[in-house]
Amino acid sequence: MHDADIIRARSIDFAVLDECAYYEAIYAGNDSVPNRAFYQIDSPFWLDTQFVALSRADSRVNARSKRKRPQKASSCCVAVEKILEKAVALFASELKGNASVPYFRSNDSLKSNNYDARKLAISASSTPCLLSHYEEQYFVSKHDVKEIFLSEKNCNITDIANEIVMWKNASLDVLTIGYKDQKYILPPMSSFIINDVSASTALIKQRKRFDFILLDPPWPNGSVKRKNVYHMCKELTSVLELCVPELLLESGLFATWVTNNEKFLKFVDDMIEHFGLEKIATWRWLKVTNSLEPISAFNSHHKLPFENIVFACHPSAVSYYVEIVDEFVLISTPSAIHSRKPPLFPILQALGFIKKSAEQLELYGRYLLPQTTTIGFESCKLQNRRYFI
Repeated sequence: MHDADIIRARSIDFAVLDECAYYEAIYAGNDSVPNRAFYQIDSPFWLDTQFVALSRADSRVNARSKRKRPQKASSCCVAVEKILEKAVALFASELKGNASVPYFRSNDSLKSNNYDARKLAISASSTPCLLSHYEEQYFVSKHDVKEIFLSEKNCNITDIANEIVMWKNASLDVLTIGYKDQKYILPPMSSFIINDVSASTALIKQRKRFDFILLDPPWPNGSVKRKNVYHMCKELTSVLELCVPELLLESGLFATWVTNNEKFLKFVDDMIEHFGLEKIATWRWLKVTNSLEPISAFNSHHKLPFENIVFACHPSAVSYYVEIVDEFVLISTPSAIHSRKPPLFPILQALGFIKKSAEQLELYGRYLLPQTTTIGFESCKLQNRRYFI
């Protein structure tokens, strides 16, 4: 739909993204548009205690005496850092001085550890999302999916029933709906189910299959806040019970986000094998400031500035995706909203790996996209009016 807006620059081994421009294109002409201030990340992220220490006159001395010795950068870190250098060189030679390019906005003001963006994110998330349901596994396998079409005439959700309900905005227009005293803004051609992700099994009865399936599991060690929300079990066996192979078209593409934890990277490999799929590539999402500076050091002992995306497909479809190269890097400024990822679906469409008419299933999602069915306890959370202006 507006996937071309998301790619700011592209090379053989990386793409620089403007995620917010894509969202602005979707909601253009609507009374409420996404708030770009969430993406005003002008300096690397520091823990508050680190930032205070580094702001003092004697910060360099204190840092040398208190900071842990940096770890030696891995070969993966070295490779990603080199790609970032190429991206910076590309922008410096072709777009330097162009004020319309968000990655080269000047930042002459004193850096404040991204205080404004962080404060905005905290304020937006301080009020609970009422259009969420956190019951443990309340999906019942014998239930069919009940579809409810939302419209300007039917724009209020009266209750979140204890059944599988797929709420749909089937129109080509943005739709604002209400639930209790909160407003939610839905993109065109989007649908969502507020339920445990195992409810996706019910879609099989509808003979529903998807061109692209995306998982964003709340990995226990890297997403503590989300782990509490999803009541994630200590073991990840529940993910293995998902009917991914049955819901993925024979020619479809599967992807999952995963942290840099070696245990979880190994789990993803085992999960792909369990699903009977074949791994085809691993990409990185590199998080940078608006001036293309990584949000943390590549040799950080605390948190690396990138996350991983692992792709797979049915063995019979491998030949369809030979152009999805391994170690490709997506470079973008992250939102200050905790754990918000860039939308892979339109990125893959813009890069030509998924057709324009494709349909996506996103599991554990927290926001909606066109031509996408999102399932999770918080599937509509970031559509709350608080995240728009």
